Amino acid sequence: MWEIISSQNRYLTQKTSILPGIGSVRADALSAAGFDTIADLIACPPRKYIHRKTAIPLSEIEDGDDATALVRVVEKDYIRKGKRGNLRLLVKDESEEAVVLFFNAPRWMSGKFSRGAELLIWGKAKRDGLGLRFAHPDFEFSSESEKKLIPVYPNSKRLVDVRFGQKLRSKIILGILDKMANIPDPVPEVILDDLGLPRFSKALRDLHAPADLKSLESAKRRFAFDELLLLQLVFTLRKKRACEDTQARPVKPGTLFAGLKSALPFKLTDGQNRALAGILESLNSPGRSMLLLSGDVGSGKTVVALLAACAAVDSGLQVALIVPSLLVARQHADFVADIAKPLGAEIGLLTGESGSPELIKRLLSGKIDIIIGTQALLSPKVKFKNLGLVIIDEQHRFGVKQRLTLPEREGAHTLLLSATPIPRTAALALYGDLDLQVLRGFPGIRAGVKTYLRDESSRPAVWDFIGERIKTGERVFIVHPRVEGDDFSAATFCFENLQKRFPGKTALLHGTMAETEKNRVFADFRTGKSPILATTSLIEIGVDVPEATVVIIESAEKFGLAQLHQIRGRVGRADRPGYCILLTGKEKGSRSWNRLKTFSETNDGFEIAKQDLIERREGEILSLSQVGKPDLDFADPLRMTELLENARIWAGKIVLSDPELNLKENSGILRGLYYIYSNTQIVESAI
Repeated sequence: MWEIISSQNRYLTQKTSILPGIGSVRADALSAAGFDTIADLIACPPRKYIHRKTAIPLSEIEDGDDATALVRVVEKDYIRKGKRGNLRLLVKDESEEAVVLFFNAPRWMSGKFSRGAELLIWGKAKRDGLGLRFAHPDFEFSSESEKKLIPVYPNSKRLVDVRFGQKLRSKIILGILDKMANIPDPVPEVILDDLGLPRFSKALRDLHAPADLKSLESAKRRFAFDELLLLQLVFTLRKKRACEDTQARPVKPGTLFAGLKSALPFKLTDGQNRALAGILESLNSPGRSMLLLSGDVGSGKTVVALLAACAAVDSGLQVALIVPSLLVARQHADFVADIAKPLGAEIGLLTGESGSPELIKRLLSGKIDIIIGTQALLSPKVKFKNLGLVIIDEQHRFGVKQRLTLPEREGAHTLLLSATPIPRTAALALYGDLDLQVLRGFPGIRAGVKTYLRDESSRPAVWDFIGERIKTGERVFIVHPRVEGDDFSAATFCFENLQKRFPGKTALLHGTMAETEKNRVFADFRTGKSPILATTSLIEIGVDVPEATVVIIESAEKFGLAQLHQIRGRVGRADRPGYCILLTGKEKGSRSWNRLKTFSETNDGFEIAKQDLIERREGEILSLSQVGKPDLDFADPLRMTELLENARIWAGKIVLSDPELNLKENSGILRGLYYIYSNTQIVESAI
C-alpha cells in the first residue's frame, strides 16, 4: 500500500498508545508486531474476510486448515475451575459434527450459546482420531453475520496474549477512519477515470469496513492495480535503461559457434533452433539485452545457452555462467570443457573453494573465455577484462539485485534460464523487464517419465522394484522434504533403513554436508558405486545422471507442484524410461491426494507451472528475493490478466512522457516507488 502520511494527516504519525482501548501494554505488543504508529495500523489490510459464503462443510476440512464453517450448537458443557472454566460445544452441519473448545472462559460466555443457535466460526482446525476440533475460534451468531463482511487481520501470539482481538481491532480502525482526513491520491486521475477505479481514501475505507461485496471488490481491484502499476513501472524503467546502455557490445556467431554446433552429437530440435535465433537476434541489437529462456525440464536449455556463449566469445567477449550450487557448477564445467575446450575456448571454474589468485588473474587478463561458478562470481573482487554475457541458470534462486549488479556494472548482456516453465501472464508479472524466449519440445533421445501415486503402505513393494532396477545398472533417487526426523519423510531415517535392505548400495546427500563430502557422495552415485541416493530437494536443479531412472518422493504432499516436476525431471533423461513414484500418507479422496493425482496425470510443465502459481498465489513468488518488495497483498496476475495488461500499458505511457518521473502528477508515484520497494537500489537501478 502507498504511504498514507501527509501534511493533512499528522494525526496518523502519532503512537498507537493514544488510541482508546490501547494503553501501554497493548501499545508495546503492537510495536513488537510492527505497528508503532496509527498509520501502521491503517496500512495493514485484513488478511481475509469472513462471510456466510466463505463457509465450507465440516467434512471437507482437513487437519491444520484455517477454515470457516456455518454450524448449529447441539450441546454444551461448562466445567468450572475457580472463577473461570472450560467451555465445550458440540456443533454440527449437514455433513459432520465437530467440537469447539474455549479454555479458561468466563461463566457469562457459556450463557451466550443456546442449543440450536446458528454460529459462523473460523479458525485453525485439528483433525485426528478424536474427530474434528476447533480451539478458541472466532465466531459470530448467524443473525449478526447474515450480511456482514468481517475483516480478519494478521495477528501474533503477543497480541492474542494482551487480548487485542479482531473485534477490538476493527472497532479502533473504524474510529481512525472517521477521524482522519482524505489522503491525497498518488495515482493520476486520468488513469483512475480510464479504468473506473475508486479514489484512494474511499478504497481504504471500503477495504477495512466494506458495506458489501461490491465495494470490497472495487477497493481490492484498486489496490491490486496500484501494486501492478508500481511493479510494471520498475520493469519498464529498468528495460529502458538497458536499451540505452551504450557499453554493451553486439554478439555475432563465428568459428567457435559453428564448430560447436557441428561437433554436437545430436541435431538441435526445432524449438532449440527457434529459441537460439531469437536470442542471437536480441544480442546483436543495440543496447544491453535482458533475456529469459523458459523451457520444460530436459528441453535442452543448457545447449542453447552454451551456443549463445560461444557466439559471445567469437565477438571477443567473456562469458560468466552462474549456477545455484557447487554440484551443478562442477557438472556444467565438465560438460562445457569437454565440448568447447577442444575447439579452442578456455574454460574456468570459480566457486568459494576454487577462487585462487591465479584464476582471478587469468580472468582479469582475458585468458579465460567462459567462467562457470556459483554466486561467488558475483563478488566485487572478481574482475573481468571484457565481460559481455552473463548467463544465470535457475535464475529464481538468485535475488533481483544479484542478477542485475554484475551485468549493469560490466555493461553485459543477460540471459536467464528457467526450468520452471512460465506462462506469459506470469512472465509479465515476474519478469516484465525481460524479453521472453520459450523453448518447447524435447530432444529425441529423451525417453520420458511415468508417474505413479502410491500410499505409504506400498513402500515395501516400491523397494522391491528399485532392487530390480539397480541390478541392471540403473540409479535411484529417494527424495525427502527434510534431513532429520524419526519417520520416512527424513533423509537420515530412510538412509538408515535402506542400508539394512541394500547394504553397501546406498548413499546419503543433503545440504548441510561439507562440499568435499557432497562431491564424493555424488561421484559414488554417478559411477554406480552407490546406486541408491537418499537425499533432499538438493538434487532438484540441474543434476543430470543419464543412468538415473527412478525417483521416489517421500511425503510428496509437502512439495510444491513445480518442485515435484523439477524432481521428476531428474530421471528419464536418456534412452531408458523413467519412473517417478509419489508416496504419501494422505487419504485417498483428500485434497492433498487429489492434488498429487492431478500432477501424476500430466507431464506438461507449462500446465503444472500455471497450476502451481495459482495454488501458491503469485504474491508468494514476488518476494524480496525476486523483486525487492514484500509479497503482493492484492494482485493475483494469473487471474487479473486484464488489470495486469492495463498496468503495463500505463507504465509504458508514464515512462514515455516522463522518464525521470519529474512531473507533478507523477510525484506520488515516485514517492510510492521508494516507499513500497524497501530495497531502494532496485528502483535506483531503473531511474
